[in-house]
Amino acid sequence: MGSGFASGIFNFGIYLGTAMALFVVFLYAYTRLTPYTELAEIRSGNNAAACSLGGAIIGFVLPVASVIANSVGVVDVIIWSLIAMAIQMLLFVVIWKRFSDIVTNIHEGQLASGIFLGALAIAIGILNASCLTY
Repeated sequence: MGSGFASGIFNFGIYLGTAMALFVVFLYAYTRLTPYTELAEIRSGNNAAACSLGGAIIGFVLPVASVIANSVGVVDVIIWSLIAMAIQMLLFVVIWKRFSDIVTNIHEGQLASGIFLGALAIAIGILNASCLTY
């Protein structure tokens, strides 16, 4: 186990730590943006809220993983991850404005709305990730 391993494990720690911190920031910001409390809804068994938040998480993590794999440094990861975060939040706001009842439906546990919003979040995450790997 030479210095290559040591530098590799160091870089792994830096990137993983950065990604985890960005994930926590995303989760905090996204759950503050939505007008219902996803984590409380999920704890009470609301599958629609779980699908919606789960899709947003996947939709955020996909581009973050892509940028980590293709980045030139940690600053690059942070910048593009913040852009991915903004895109996920913008998607929620646009869908909320376009389908005004979606928030009420998710709060009421209507699974179709949760799956729809989650699927849109994953789709935009995939598109976002692919744009980062030009």
